[in-house]
This record gives sequence, structure tokens and C-alpha cells, in this order.
Amino acid sequence: MQYELINPSDPIFFDAPDVKIATLACIYVSNGHYGAHPQDGGDPVPVLIFGWRKWWDEKYNTNPEEDVKANAAAIVATLRSFRLQDGRERSSMNDICANAHKDAEALEKLYS
Repeated sequence: MQYELINPSDPIFFDAPDVKIATLACIYVSNGHYGAHPQDGGDPVPVLIFGWRKWWDEKYNTNPEEDVKANAAAIVATLRSFRLQDGRERSSMNDICANAHKDAEALEKLYS
């Protein structure tokens, strides 16, 4: 499923198999400061700027660290899929896509 990242700068899209993996990717890349809208009208990933952990516990009632470990390959693929909208160039000093790709590499090394 394709998502558009909710962020203050550039139009960024990514692919995730479901909203839980999309949420973990958003938390991983922004500590909850970015959310995401699915392009097919499914459940969104909320912006959790004031703290994601309490929301996670209420929504999923699971250990997010264990969820990351169990879903590392899917999260890596999701982070690697971060991209700017076609034809666009980055306008911000914050290179969200490059940071997501670096996070994917680090996560892959951690759990491979």
C-alpha cells in the first residue's frame, strides 16, 4: 500500500504492507513527528509528536521493540521505499528519504 508522509517539507511517498509497518517506519524515521496518509483510503498513521508510546500501547498492546525485531525485513523494505514525489527535488535541509535509507541499513545490520 502506498502512503504519503505527513511532514512539514517535501511530498514523500513510501510503500508498506500494512498500517502497523507504516507506523513503525514513521516512528523509526521521525520518533512520531511524522504521520502518513494511505493513498487507498485505509487507516492513517497519526502524527504522534507528543509521544507515541502511550498511543502504541493503547492501539496495539504489544511491545514495539519486539514488533520491530519480528518485522525487521518489512520495516527495512518500507524505509528503503521512501521517495520524493515524481519529478520533485528536495527543498528542505532535512533529507528525510536519505535518513530513511540510512535507518534501513542500520536496522538491517542489527537484525540480520
